[in-house]
Amino acid sequence: MLIPPIDPNLDERLSGGRPLHDDTRFAAGKITMFQYTALGVFCFSTAFWKLQVQNPRP
Repeated sequence: MLIPPIDPNLDERLSGGRPLHDDTRFAAGKITMFQYTALGVFCFSTAFWKLQVQNPRP
């Protein structure tokens, strides 16, 4: 019984697309979430600064 040699690139050819580690949409989503989180923290900090530091209760 003869066994044909295994092609190391077989998985990439069968998937038909780019490998997952080359998918830029995944990285773009993570960057977008980080940007929105940073914006939210900045807005919260600014509002807290205005309420607590600039207008303290006497």
